[in-house]
Amino acid sequence: MAGAPADVLVTADDAWMAYAVKNGVLVDDSVVELASNGLVLVGSEALGAEAVELNAEALQAALADGRLAMGEPETVPAGRYGKEALSNLGLWESVVHRVAPMENVRIALAAATRGEVPMALVYSSDAKVEQGVRVLAEIPQDSHRAIVIPGALTSGHSKASEGFIEFLKSAEGRKIFQAHGFKVSGD
Repeated sequence: MAGAPADVLVTADDAWMAYAVKNGVLVDDSVVELASNGLVLVGSEALGAEAVELNAEALQAALADGRLAMGEPETVPAGRYGKEALSNLGLWESVVHRVAPMENVRIALAAATRGEVPMALVYSSDAKVEQGVRVLAEIPQDSHRAIVIPGALTSGHSKASEGFIEFLKSAEGRKIFQAHGFKVSGD
């Protein structure tokens, strides 16, 4: 693994977390679930985007001649969750040729906010904090694997980082996650 030195890893990518644990980058017994997330379809408020039903006909009508922005389905966690959800809902084949794959979920969100695409499939937390988008549909939680946000200490972590993980797990830390659109256990 490459990148800047770190004491803590927090990610929406459960595969990356497992890889980091397996390769000794993280302290295995320090992995803790901090929050969870969901998926939504969003559109531009400025363009008057309206709610959409989760069926092939309604999605095609809402997309019109446009594209569905989402994280790249093979490499971006939100894209993988999105493809899984749309597949399990029987919708992937109806939209796959209309997908505009983005290098991350925030770029997909920005494309919808600016009206560059009629819809984007993004995390619920991103939609909550982004002004200028409207949630058009909530993706059922049972249509995809749970989107868990784990945190863990790196193998070379400082003592202070242990306190940081404890803070993230505390009532105050949980309130911060909730304020940014994440779910925490007990929600």
